[in-house]
Amino acid sequence: EKLKDLVEYDQKYKKEFLDLFSILEVLGYAGHSESQAAIAQSYLNGVGVSENVKIARHWYAKAAENGDLTAMQQLMTWSAEEGDYSDYIKYALSRAKWGNVEI
Repeated sequence: EKLKDLVEYDQKYKKEFLDLFSILEVLGYAGHSESQAAIAQSYLNGVGVSENVKIARHWYAKAAENGDLTAMQQLMTWSAEEGDYSDYIKYALSRAKWGNVEI
């Protein structure tokens, strides 16, 4: 939340963030899971970009495909909240594959 406030408050920080965000997008499209998760979190929280859960989910899914455990956890949470236990189990098994067996 503090980052969002800072980015919105000062145009200098907003420009720097957008420059960084464009680099994150290049890395994200190249398959870098940490960049994909950072993009997702930006969209989820509306930091430097308009808040958009649909786009956030897209990027979290890409990050999860590339082994990001935090992205998998977020997707598991959404799946459980929506009663989609098939996806929940899919992401739980994926987390286990990457070495995290917490459910």
